[in-house]
Amino acid sequence: MAVGWYFLNQTISRPALAEGRLEITESDYDFGVVGLAPVNHIYRVKNAGAGDITIVKVATSCGCTTAQLRQGKRITPPIGMDHGNLPRVNFVLGAGEEMEVVAAYNPLAHGPENAAGFFQRAIYLKTENPRAEYTLTFNVTVDTNK
Repeated sequence: MAVGWYFLNQTISRPALAEGRLEITESDYDFGVVGLAPVNHIYRVKNAGAGDITIVKVATSCGCTTAQLRQGKRITPPIGMDHGNLPRVNFVLGAGEEMEVVAAYNPLAHGPENAAGFFQRAIYLKTENPRAEYTLTFNVTVDTNK
């Protein structure tokens, strides 16, 4: 009986591991109507959890869109659509720390004949916790006469 109580007590008294949690101020953005020049938007992201969080992978929904993670002088190269060959980014964000996700959209990425119209694109942030995946989206309408 005493042995059982000892093991039960060890299980109960262990502190839970602190986990990170991303808080995104604005996860959806509307560029409105743009011309053929590339446009950018910055999403602001904070680790609102009690522990570190590691973003292991970033991908976009289309080749016309890239994303970069930026925190001070630390910045990833532009990351695009995942065809199964994107490397891990392993971008660690400590508790309370903030970063930016820089989204870039190039209307001419698919050629001028496919540039005009309404488009919705996404950026996917995958963390080390498979239950903690985040999606940032934007809408854009391209007017080739603008």
